[in-house]
Amino acid sequence: MAALAVPAPAEYETAVRDGAELRRMADRYGVENLLLVLGAVAREQNPPKPLGPIRIPPLRDTRPSEIEVHLDKVIRKHARDRELDAGLEAILASGMDEWRKREITQIVAHTVAGLTAEQVGEVIGISVSTVERRLNEVRQAANEADEKKYGRALETTSLS
Repeated sequence: MAALAVPAPAEYETAVRDGAELRRMADRYGVENLLLVLGAVAREQNPPKPLGPIRIPPLRDTRPSEIEVHLDKVIRKHARDRELDAGLEAILASGMDEWRKREITQIVAHTVAGLTAEQVGEVIGISVSTVERRLNEVRQAANEADEKKYGRALETTSLS
């Protein structure tokens, strides 16, 4: 145990009051609890030093693994496909003309199969801008159907 420091004569009165206050705290809360509080205060004033050097991993170590990237792509594709299916279902239930319903059905089928907007346009024989417009119509129909069903819109995803 460390030796007590004797206060200077000018600080003697303050030291006596502080000692009396410590005695009251020890009587009220117990010596063990008082020692725990004083130990915590001492640790705050003198925080422990690290035992060794701290190593911060380089950025290349924090990249997602190949499986995480793959799973992320699969999850996004499933969300996009669900949105396309919901929009197509809403469009097919609407009063849209049959020719346009057939075109949108082909576009959705090819998009779900993994073709890009450019590839879908080439296969069906329409422009890329038409494919993108139809996909936007499908997304809009999905959002409107979701708003009717749940009172809120789906989060939009990239469809092309």
